[in-house]
Amino acid sequence: MAFDIDGVLVRGQGVLPGARESLKALEDARVPYVFVTNGGGCTEEAKARDLTSKLGVQVHRSMVVLSHSPMRALAPEYSGKRVMVLGSSAKKIAEEDLGLLDTVECTGLPRAWTRRPIQLWF
Repeated sequence: MAFDIDGVLVRGQGVLPGARESLKALEDARVPYVFVTNGGGCTEEAKARDLTSKLGVQVHRSMVVLSHSPMRALAPEYSGKRVMVLGSSAKKIAEEDLGLLDTVECTGLPRAWTRRPIQLWF
């Protein structure tokens, strides 16, 4: 079972009614589940810790799919290449969590383009 996070289980910092009980019932019935969101801005590990504290169930990194999670499998292919990243926390996540050390944000694009080619990665 896949749960959207925002507006389904939590809203802002608050947990929506029935969220904890529903997850507990799934665990008791041994039904696997994951959490998905089109949000990013943090790592899967950080979101898992946040959900664990809010929902009262143990959430592992592997149970969280963020907007940038599908790109994780591509990160090794782009290692050592200049990559343009989009989003407020994208540079930090790309560098610290994915190991992409040569990143450029949109604001740095004109300068970066003149130095060497950029791999566009969305």
